[in-house]
Amino acid sequence: MKLKDFREFFDNKGIEYKEKRSLLSQKLLVNYKGLKFLFLEFSLRNYFQGVKISFFFPKPLKLGLYCGYNMEYLSSLSYKYQKDFLTKKIKLPFPEVECWAKKEKIVKEFFSDYSLIESLRNLKDSLKISQQRGGVFTFDSSAFIIKDEFIEVFIDEKAFFEPERILESFYQLVSKFLEILRSRSSEIYQEPASDKIFKGIVIFLIILTFLVLGLVVYVNFKFGLKM
Repeated sequence: MKLKDFREFFDNKGIEYKEKRSLLSQKLLVNYKGLKFLFLEFSLRNYFQGVKISFFFPKPLKLGLYCGYNMEYLSSLSYKYQKDFLTKKIKLPFPEVECWAKKEKIVKEFFSDYSLIESLRNLKDSLKISQQRGGVFTFDSSAFIIKDEFIEVFIDEKAFFEPERILESFYQLVSKFLEILRSRSSEIYQEPASDKIFKGIVIFLIILTFLVLGLVVYVNFKFGLKM
C-alpha cells in the first residue's frame, strides 16, 4: 500500500488529516477517534518500501518494552528497532508475536488482560497475510513493533489491505494500552532496577577513570619536576 491509498480512504470517510510535504518525505497527521497517528512514506536501507504508521506515547514508558510481529526483519535493518540486552522474554499466547521487557512482572500482568491480547491478535492477523496487487496471497515484510516510546506499523508497498481494518485494529491496540497505562502509571513510569544498576556502574566507571587520569597527571607532574 502507498500513502495515497490511505489518503483516498480518509477523504471518502471524512477523517480529519493534515498533509505535510518536503523534498525527502510526505506524511499525513491523522486524527482518528480522538487519537493522533502519523502516516509516513518510509524506506529502510532500500529493503523496505511502504507506509509507516506511528503512535507516540505522551511520555516514554519505563518498561524496557520490545514487542511485535516480524521484528527480526526490522531489527536487521536499523538499530532503532533492536531490543535492549537487559530485557527478559515474555511468553504470549501466539508465537508470531514476540515480547521482551525489563519489568517482566508488570508486562506479564499487562498481557494477562484478555482485551489487550485480542487487540494484539487482531493487528497481527491483519498484517499476517496480505493480498498483492496481482491478486496472489503471500507473506510479506509488513510488521509492527511496540517500544517504550511508540507503537509502529509497517505496511509493505506491495501489500494490499483494507485501510479501515488496519487503522481500526491499530486504534484498538493503542486505546487498550492507554487505558492500562492510566490505571498503573506509578509502576510504569518508575525506572527499572536494571537501569539504575547499569547507570550506577557507568557513573562509577566514569569517576574511576577521572581518578586514574588525575593520578597519572599528578605522578607525571611530580616526577617531571624532580627530573
